[in-house]
Amino acid sequence: MRSSKSSARLLVEGIDDKHSVIHLLARHGFDFDDGAKRPVDVDDYGGIDKLLQGVVTATSTYPRVGVIIDADHPPFDRWAQLGGGLMRAGEERGYEPIRLPDVPAPGGTIVPGRNVDWKFGVWVMPDNVQRGMLEDFLAALVPADDVCWPLAVQSTRRARELGAPLKLLHESKGAMHAWLAWQDPSGQPFGTALRSKALRHDAAVALAFLDWFKRLFDVTPHAAPG
Repeated sequence: MRSSKSSARLLVEGIDDKHSVIHLLARHGFDFDDGAKRPVDVDDYGGIDKLLQGVVTATSTYPRVGVIIDADHPPFDRWAQLGGGLMRAGEERGYEPIRLPDVPAPGGTIVPGRNVDWKFGVWVMPDNVQRGMLEDFLAALVPADDVCWPLAVQSTRRARELGAPLKLLHESKGAMHAWLAWQDPSGQPFGTALRSKALRHDAAVALAFLDWFKRLFDVTPHAAPG
């Protein structure tokens, strides 16, 4: 990808999140290969702690900033972390802090303010309501008629019952990797699975994410979805 001088940033926890988002949006007609057309730069931070630190810098540097975080267990612990960090940063730096609502908006949170061009948004994986993570979001993109997905879920659960040390928290992660291992080619990374159309781009949660993205960054695709 060529570099760009985008005034917008989308911050994500890791490389899997980054490529999943990019390839999902590419399926909806957004061009991330051409720096002049790229709707936003996607920055991965290698973990939640670094991302939370990066949000403070990004929101004081760019007029449009989006953040994608996992809800994990219990629901919205990271939401509280993010909101608390933004409040402290505003108080410490002497500017009006970004105030998040008590819980995420079901369609993705967008906070206006500061000036007419400024927006800050948060998407909590998988759907701003349920607890979970990126893999739970991707699970909703598995074709509805796929007969192997239930087997992947059941097999992962059975493996835990037999003593596999996989945490309950990560059952969806285990099921997703098992299902991808059965595709052709086997073991595709998440972004590749979206690009190859093994995963859908038009599931309800994907369309909800797309709507949040377009509203936050005021962008439209350059090509038809596919």
